[in-house]
Amino acid sequence: MDLKGAAIRSFYNLTQDMTTNENQNSSKTIKIPHYQRPYKWHDENIVKLIQDWSNESGSKYFSGSIVTVAKPEEHELIDGQQRYTTIFLANFIKFLLSRFSIQKSITVTTNIINAPAIVPGYIKSRDYLFKSNDTNNLEETINEQISEIFSNLNTPNAEEHISSLLRQIGLPAVDEDSENYKNEHKMKQEQLFQENELSIKYDRSSFNDHLIDVLSQCRIVMGQNNNLEIELYHDIGSLDSEHKKKYAQAILCIFDEFNRLALAEGEAQNSFQKARRIINKIDAFLDQISLCVIQTGSANDAYTLFEVLNDRSLALDDLDLIKNQFYKKYVTSNYEVLSENEIDKYIQRMDELWVDKIFRNAADSKRKLIAYLAIVYITGDSSLLFNRGEGYRRSIQRHLENKDNYSTEDFERHFNIFYIVRVLLDETDARFKSRDSHALTAEFDTSATNFKKTTLFLLALGQEGVLSGLFNFTLKCIEESVGVNPRHEGINSIAFLLSKNDRTNPGNNYNEMLTKIESQSKHVWSSAMLHSSAEGPRNFSVNMINHFNSTSAAGTAPMTFDSAEPTEEFKAWLSDWKYKNKNAHLKIKILFAKLIKSHLNDDGHLNTATIALNINNASKLQLDHMEASNPDPHHMSAYFTDEDRDSFVHSLGNMMPLPDSENRDKNNKPLCFSFEHFREAGISQGHFLYDEALSIFDNNSKENTQGDRVPVQSFFQQRKSRLIELFVMAVRIN
Repeated sequence: MDLKGAAIRSFYNLTQDMTTNENQNSSKTIKIPHYQRPYKWHDENIVKLIQDWSNESGSKYFSGSIVTVAKPEEHELIDGQQRYTTIFLANFIKFLLSRFSIQKSITVTTNIINAPAIVPGYIKSRDYLFKSNDTNNLEETINEQISEIFSNLNTPNAEEHISSLLRQIGLPAVDEDSENYKNEHKMKQEQLFQENELSIKYDRSSFNDHLIDVLSQCRIVMGQNNNLEIELYHDIGSLDSEHKKKYAQAILCIFDEFNRLALAEGEAQNSFQKARRIINKIDAFLDQISLCVIQTGSANDAYTLFEVLNDRSLALDDLDLIKNQFYKKYVTSNYEVLSENEIDKYIQRMDELWVDKIFRNAADSKRKLIAYLAIVYITGDSSLLFNRGEGYRRSIQRHLENKDNYSTEDFERHFNIFYIVRVLLDETDARFKSRDSHALTAEFDTSATNFKKTTLFLLALGQEGVLSGLFNFTLKCIEESVGVNPRHEGINSIAFLLSKNDRTNPGNNYNEMLTKIESQSKHVWSSAMLHSSAEGPRNFSVNMINHFNSTSAAGTAPMTFDSAEPTEEFKAWLSDWKYKNKNAHLKIKILFAKLIKSHLNDDGHLNTATIALNINNASKLQLDHMEASNPDPHHMSAYFTDEDRDSFVHSLGNMMPLPDSENRDKNNKPLCFSFEHFREAGISQGHFLYDEALSIFDNNSKENTQGDRVPVQSFFQQRKSRLIELFVMAVRIN
């Protein structure tokens, strides 16, 4: 790895090479690659950065890391664009204020003595605003002009030197009260940015144009109540691009925050002093705000380092590293075919989809799942693991490198796949907290489809790697049916129908496709339920990933698996199951849920029936010990006693589902008093689950001296055997 080094740096030495003396200020151009998204920070991001710095009592404030690729004349910024651009804009405001201060010092006699002290700050801010230029001569010229003004106060010669100096710093030599001043200022400002190249540079020329246009419109003025303000020649709302509006809003926000900090120090006597106080605040910020700068010699190394440093759930900035792979491939494949404006248009469209629709308002866990499911389908890479996000970018990179061409159609298709994954997760109401209760509620929801139940079940089990196989099949079906254009009306209809068992929806012409997905969902659900570990269903999922991905030529016939072997494994697992294994509770509760909402036919087979349990209670279903695990020592004669008691009472044969409220009321009562609580919960006489348990208890119990019925060993054994039979049947019903 070509690692140049890493160091904590302030804005003033951010871009110096690692071999350069740390205290030596240096300014290189920061280049933002073509594939990076535009500046997007909102006011709250900016305010937090500045307030966090101002609240820090030390001389330095660490605000994160940036990763760059070091080159002779510039640094390519791989990560940290939003923070860096915000700090760059703060320096721009310092530049405006310094220039304003020079103007006020040379045009107001009482301030002239302060003018020389302002010049170094102005020169420094200019150094870091524009690409390196010879500012030593400029500083010398400005100081000479100030000396001439001071020597010729109250003479015509002073006016000539004032005009010359104003022109030198990019301001009009016209009285500020003149009607022409605003137009003259605008012309001089535009000229300044035409003649000097910014020290921040986008590969996308339209972004450069947008930034320069906004910077050219800014000037410092006296506002209401004699306060300083930044004025733009045009209202933000009238600016003709969202990029321009974002830059303009950021400049106003940054100025307001530093102005607020300056005002907190007390009232200033005049505009000159007000400007100086804000300048001092910004200068302290630029000197004290610290970033961990990581410099490498190649973009690939920079990405790798960033991923190592950010080994966590994918935040939006991390996801940009993935998105950038698509952008880079699209740009390099089409720069000779399409105009830059066309490329910008498509990139901007996809960026808006990525930020505003795919990942907007999504928690980290959901962002990571969206990325994982979409990338597995796009690449067909079955080796990717959900909890190993650092592999996502590499997988996409390898996939794209193997493509000779990357058309606009390919580009849009890939982003649309991410979008459809988001829509599917939203429609199935996928959540990342209280997963067990959410999956259980879906099982009792008569309108929930197999696809929704399976999605929530796998998420609750933590088997995202199995879910990826199901999503591969689902996305393949959708692509074959309607394509993946998010603007196609069929997308939302299909997503709705995959969550709701409603064939009256106008999308019923998708029945064949939906039937396939429902069938495949059932196979995936059964595989996850029947296998005692994730290995079996994961192998089934890998086969689906290899068979159904964005580049495969396979059809969409559902993939089945041989359930004979996992059924025997399932029976053995149920036989050995113990209550104390908390991680295995969900499967047992789901199976009980299937029994609760079923009835037994005369031939002994299960069929779905009207739910006997209130849906609100269903989500709070708990596994109850029919025979209490902690008996009341004062009434021991009513409880089952055995040297191996603990093993029997924690086995499957002693379990019955109860809502948490009923479970609390039941407390530690003996088994003979349990049945009244089952009736109150809705599992009552007439339901086979209740009737069979009561029958087995009646036939496998003995009476104590107080006349209470007490279970014997055979009760637990016979009921476990019967539940295993019922659970095997439950797995096979829809």
